[in-house]
Amino acid sequence: MQAFVATYLFFIASLYIRAAAVRRVSVPEEHYLTLDCNGLSDSPETEWRHGVSKIIATKHGEAVAYLNQKKYEFMAGGSLRIRDLQMSDAGEYLCNSRLMADVDVLEGKAFSLPVGRTLLLPCDGSDDRKQLWSFRRNKNSKRMNIFTMFRNGTVKREREDPWGRFVLHRGALEILQLVLEDTGKYFCNSNLAATLTVMEVHQHHTTTVVMETVSSDSKAKATAHKRVLMVSVIGLCVLLLLSVLLISFVLRHRRNESRRKYGTTGSRFNQDMMLQTHRLAQTGSESSQSDDENGICPDTGDSELHYASLGHQNWREKGRVQDKTHQVIYSTIAIAVPDQA
Repeated sequence: MQAFVATYLFFIASLYIRAAAVRRVSVPEEHYLTLDCNGLSDSPETEWRHGVSKIIATKHGEAVAYLNQKKYEFMAGGSLRIRDLQMSDAGEYLCNSRLMADVDVLEGKAFSLPVGRTLLLPCDGSDDRKQLWSFRRNKNSKRMNIFTMFRNGTVKREREDPWGRFVLHRGALEILQLVLEDTGKYFCNSNLAATLTVMEVHQHHTTTVVMETVSSDSKAKATAHKRVLMVSVIGLCVLLLLSVLLISFVLRHRRNESRRKYGTTGSRFNQDMMLQTHRLAQTGSESSQSDDENGICPDTGDSELHYASLGHQNWREKGRVQDKTHQVIYSTIAIAVPDQA
């Protein structure tokens, strides 16, 4: 049973560890996104799925197949590039049946995202020229430069970033693990790229109330998490029930063994003794009645008294005998009655 509990806890822990490794990224529509197949780059066969059942790209050695060749493209190491993102491209992406990314497609240039998510911002029309990324927190603050990327690919970091959360990812600005201080406006070459509001999510409310429509993929994820929790609770209940049944069975088995060992010997001996006493009394009554009817007086001579008792045949054996059962002892006492002459 301990092995079962250990296996069950390991299974639950693996689900949470797997969920923590998923890349949760938000990308504006009509932009491209590259997803990495982490840990599986050496596999000769690679399969990408959008959701559980929709296969979008497969690779078997040198043979490659796409659901839509204009939209999907294999990159080095099994990575997948998705072009021209649309709202229908939102959802989960799996590489070789392993969840790699949870993609959220954004509309417009004003975004409200929760703390901890990743944001990918493109620099429109800047594939072949210099990029200067800058940030302004509010109207009263100055614009601060973040990165400068030159045409030869050299990148100059211009903002302190001790945790390395701001990176240039294939020509786009990627902000990892959003925090509240990331709220503000972002510019690429002085053009507004996004107006970002980062929300602090609590259990029952958020600091910023935003009216939004929940997509079907978000509902599916919530349902999946509820199912995992339900399976965990049911598993624990079944384990508890099995433990109770096992304890009940052991106690009942021991009680039955005790009954079979000691039985009800005392009760049976008491019944036998009462039966013998009843028979002696009945015999004596019939004899007296017969003598009275015939006018015969009872014999006043020597007589005998018969009786039955429980105990040991010899009192000296009482200390030596270890058996808890009793014996029925039948005894006869001779009574001598003197003559009345």
